[in-house]
Amino acid sequence: MVEKTKTLQSKSTIRIGQGKGDNLLHLFNDLVPRDSLHPNYMAFKAPDREEFQNVILDWAEGFIDRDGNDKFCREFQTTFNSSFWELYLFAVIKSLGWEVDFSKAAPDFRIPSKNLNIEAVVSNAAANDIQEWNKTFEGVTNADFLASQAATIERLSNSISSKLKKYNESYQNYKEVKDSAFIIAVGSYGTQDFFHLGDVAAQRLIYDDAREGKITKRNGSELTLGLFSMPEYTNVSAIIFSSTATFGKVRAISGSTKPAFFQATRIKNLIEPINASAPAGEYRESLSDGLRVFHNKNASRPIPPDLFGTDTDIMQFCFEGDDQYVLGSPNGDLANRQVIVLRT
Repeated sequence: MVEKTKTLQSKSTIRIGQGKGDNLLHLFNDLVPRDSLHPNYMAFKAPDREEFQNVILDWAEGFIDRDGNDKFCREFQTTFNSSFWELYLFAVIKSLGWEVDFSKAAPDFRIPSKNLNIEAVVSNAAANDIQEWNKTFEGVTNADFLASQAATIERLSNSISSKLKKYNESYQNYKEVKDSAFIIAVGSYGTQDFFHLGDVAAQRLIYDDAREGKITKRNGSELTLGLFSMPEYTNVSAIIFSSTATFGKVRAISGSTKPAFFQATRIKNLIEPINASAPAGEYRESLSDGLRVFHNKNASRPIPPDLFGTDTDIMQFCFEGDDQYVLGSPNGDLANRQVIVLRT
């Protein structure tokens, strides 16, 4: 794969909305009382952050709110993560040159030219856990990675299974869906330190290559690993995953020179860590950096690896028969990234 280092040009003015006609998205026009605005949304609304807002508006170009009445914008402002994840996925889809058909209510992204449907979902922390937007120093520097991974597996499993249930009960009955490949795209935000964890939890949940079989959930029940070994998952062609679709992604591709320092780890050949550290303006990261595609070798409608092209930073876990192989960047694939904002 070829590493992309193109960044968006910084803009000095803020564009009010995106879309056409009645589908104009007023993403950053507050539509609800201030005390209802989500902390992550408010982070984008802080003074002098117009260039970061403009990245989101670039992502939203052409996106249609099928529910109307500013429902998507209200969700973006009040619950944030799921809407942010959808806009990020839409930007990636556009970068691949795919066109989305928004004429149907669901799934989230219908791509007729590829005979493909993608349904988006996020995994947030459990209701009684500290949410990532309220993260603490202790929560972020937690050294118990196994516990964090277990919690991530649990949250990912809940989110993915909810979309499989939706497919089985609803989507597969749509004529536009039943004979098409179906992908679940999950954004991981399930622990305070989610952005440190990479994709190990997702690999364990989806493939169980280490033959763990099960893990014990925090409530004492057992959770079976190896989703793609289960017969009920044959309708899922692949799972798209990322734990790097964050404000940090926006900063990284914005071209901003506002004082900040990036620390990232890329993984080469699955085992070789490559550390990257640079100040804003020098750090380079592409839009698709950090994305993973986990192919299902048992899928009833599998997708070919070249579906995603070759000039991307999307890492893919593929199969030839029962043999697994990985398509990755020769420069290493983004595993984690954090941004230290420097105060002046």
